[in-house]
Amino acid sequence: MQVLYDGHIYLMQAAGGVNRYFSNLIGRLPPDVIPYLTMCGPRSINFPVNSRLKVYSYRRFRPASVSYRLEKLFFEYTNNARSYDLAHPTYYTYSVGANLGNIAVRLSVTVWDMIHELFPARA
Repeated sequence: MQVLYDGHIYLMQAAGGVNRYFSNLIGRLPPDVIPYLTMCGPRSINFPVNSRLKVYSYRRFRPASVSYRLEKLFFEYTNNARSYDLAHPTYYTYSVGANLGNIAVRLSVTVWDMIHELFPARA
């Protein structure tokens, strides 16, 4: 089984509960599962360790306008480069520049703390 994870959470925070969760999840996958991780930016403190892990990494550059356009193409290519059995975003978006509507695989979404939805900040 091939599972595609996006590394969006590793761009958002260097260390924290969400990226620790995914590091542990990816690190403890059974031997018949091959994890693929797309990411943008440097590896964080809680980067997953798995001998079967394949990482597609994009490094941003200047000028930013060109970098962001190429980033979107890079993530579209990596998402379509192979046939994945499951896609699991690490946060509420999928691959920094990708569109969820173009992913033609089963999707697993983890919903984190929704307290901000139940009790919005009062103005």
